[in-house]
Amino acid sequence: MTIVEDRFGVHWLFVMESDQTKQLPKICPLVDAYGKAKEMCDYYQGEFAAKTDVTSFEHNQWYVLELDNTPIIFADISHGPSRYTGALSLLYLCENQQEIDSFYQGFSAEVESEQCGWIVDKYGISWQIFPRMFLDFAQKLSPATYQKINQQILTMKKIEIAQIEQLI
Repeated sequence: MTIVEDRFGVHWLFVMESDQTKQLPKICPLVDAYGKAKEMCDYYQGEFAAKTDVTSFEHNQWYVLELDNTPIIFADISHGPSRYTGALSLLYLCENQQEIDSFYQGFSAEVESEQCGWIVDKYGISWQIFPRMFLDFAQKLSPATYQKINQQILTMKKIEIAQIEQLI
């Protein structure tokens, strides 16, 4: 296993194929866990267990969490205080308002940073909690309606599907 940092500050993990790793795609997100890889993997597994298919496994010094068949690797690359910024963010596509609401009840750790469906969790990682159905709006709606929706989203902390549907 080799971890390198490129000129943009992005970490890349290069791993020889094994029985466990051959199940992974060639490219998947790697989160520097700053000494909390197992803790973070366990936490997210618990948070997402009711929302999506979740599996996890340990491989050497890193942990893989698969959320709905999408793997995220947590590795203890750096040590000391975490230095997450909005440059690292994860998008979670929700199926309904109830699922969106569940992220704002306990998962969001920085209420003051909530805006337009973005939240920050207890580890400082940014998540965009967004309705899956909105992905098709740009192609299905008129430009004027799509613009109204975008303007409405900019005024929200948490995305409210019912308010957006009133604009369609």
